[in-house]
Amino acid sequence: MLTDNRVKTAKPQEKLYKLADEHGLHLSVYPNGLRLWQMRYRFEGKENTASLGKYPEVSLAEARDKRDQMRRLIANDIDPVQSQKAAKEFKKIAQAHSFEAVARTWFEGWRAARSGCWRSVWTDLGAHRRAAWRRSPMTSNAHKSADRPPPAFQEYASDWFASRIFRECDLAER
Repeated sequence: MLTDNRVKTAKPQEKLYKLADEHGLHLSVYPNGLRLWQMRYRFEGKENTASLGKYPEVSLAEARDKRDQMRRLIANDIDPVQSQKAAKEFKKIAQAHSFEAVARTWFEGWRAARSGCWRSVWTDLGAHRRAAWRRSPMTSNAHKSADRPPPAFQEYASDWFASRIFRECDLAER
């Protein structure tokens, strides 16, 4: 079993070496000085290795917590590496369908058909107002997360944005 002191004092050697902890967790020390937490596990009869992060960004205690989480997934017949990949893909899709992404797509199409009045509208909307919407997925469950605005706010933002654009640009085109 590793100690925090042993991990801190691990020095690179000519070849890669591993410092074993328990339940498949080990610290791989590379010749270039990189220290990487990894976990070996078996899933459906095949041996796999999962990376848990770099030391010192991930401490020994955090690596053990991640290992325990992965072991719980394995106990429930879930491959932890595939689970992580699926979570990243979901996050990528959610970002692509955020309020800002949808608004920008619509705005770019609308702007191509209008005069230069779009600049004042987008500038007026401002980064401080867009920041609240930037990572807000346009899903029915968006209101359940504390860091996302509720659907009512999204509807208000959409209405404000559209009314401001039409008001400004109708005046500019007259």
